Amino acid sequence: MKISTSIGRAKRLTLALGIAGATVGMGLLAAAPAQAGVGSQPGHVTMTPATGSLTDTTIPTWQTDSACPTGFTDSAVLDAYTLSGTEVSFVSQFVQGVTAPFGGSLQGTLGQFVDLGVLNTNTTYELVVHCNDPVGNFQSVQSMYLTLGATDWQTSPTPPASNATPTTTALTATPNSAAPGDAVALDATVTANSGSTTPVGNVQFVDGATPLGSPVAVNASGAASSSITSLGCGTHSIIAKFAPTDPNAFAASTSSAVTVTINGAACALSGTETVNVAIPNTGAFTFTVDGTPVSLGTATANGNNLEATGQLSPVTVSDTRNTVPGWSVAGQTSDFSDGTHTIDGNSLGWTPAITTPNAANDVTAGTAIAPGSNPGLKQGGGLASAAATKGSGTTVLGGGLDLVVPASTNAGSYSATVTLTAIDTAS
Repeated sequence: MKISTSIGRAKRLTLALGIAGATVGMGLLAAAPAQAGVGSQPGHVTMTPATGSLTDTTIPTWQTDSACPTGFTDSAVLDAYTLSGTEVSFVSQFVQGVTAPFGGSLQGTLGQFVDLGVLNTNTTYELVVHCNDPVGNFQSVQSMYLTLGATDWQTSPTPPASNATPTTTALTATPNSAAPGDAVALDATVTANSGSTTPVGNVQFVDGATPLGSPVAVNASGAASSSITSLGCGTHSIIAKFAPTDPNAFAASTSSAVTVTINGAACALSGTETVNVAIPNTGAFTFTVDGTPVSLGTATANGNNLEATGQLSPVTVSDTRNTVPGWSVAGQTSDFSDGTHTIDGNSLGWTPAITTPNAANDVTAGTAIAPGSNPGLKQGGGLASAAATKGSGTTVLGGGLDLVVPASTNAGSYSATVTLTAIDTAS
């Protein structure tokens, strides 16, 4: 999505506002993205400071050690992923017109990210730089690892080694052959593979893929027991799974399978019955950003300022899920740049609107952000939201754009990138 305008009087200013990407459930979407796999980035990122306390009030900065790929030097942003490859959130502001080396700052302190629930303590994340081209395609390049402890944090170029103590879980079943309805005692013992400390956590007994009751806490002797009377006729393969309370202290472990056979006279009289049920399609949550260019027209004098206005291109949210957990859409702009001069992104304001409501008309437009606000649209703002149980069907979002800059702004052709983010649950 491109926005252009010109400023009259003795100056002419052309602005371009591009929607470079959009995220759904914090996952990045863009037209025909060219993305390297997370965990295989060719370069590295460093953070200053490299370690710190979650109570620090200094906002960390980041720096790359290599350039963006050719054609992807329009802008860049730092993004957080779990080690399993799930995108969590943008954690930095966009950097415009990147050259090597380049960098930026986080959107806040790491303690603020934890307080807002974006990042979790006792967790390691991979921070990945996304390099963008002018039309919204991106490549994931260069990364670092961020480990959040209970009270502090540290960074590293490679994933930190786990200090968790390995464990072993053993399981016995008594008796291993019983009649229907008879009690079968399941006894698990969890031991640490080194040291004398007893692992802390819970044991879940499982019959094939079916949990047998609720998890049982491991006692001070490392034991967890349960008595089961619900096993049906036939052979059962039972295991015990240990889940530590603190995965940084102890590793999870699973026992070998123990076979329990249920037979007897009652089983000879048993039979089977097939029950069929049709489950409808669970539906889907989709999010589409119209890439049609948008013109702000010609900026005109307004007192000591120059002003240009326009409208966002349509943003469509479709929620056809059987369960409706709600959703929200937010936006954030970068600074404007002509390659030499910049305009603060907070100079752009918006007034969110529901262009086409869903059938229930139960989606709420976001709060307007006036141009020049601080914090403003550069720090992000809500475009629309639907509370839990609401927002079903198709909703088209839009809004007015209002750019106000001083009359002394340097003439030139400026551009900025707006990123729209959709979260598929109510906030």
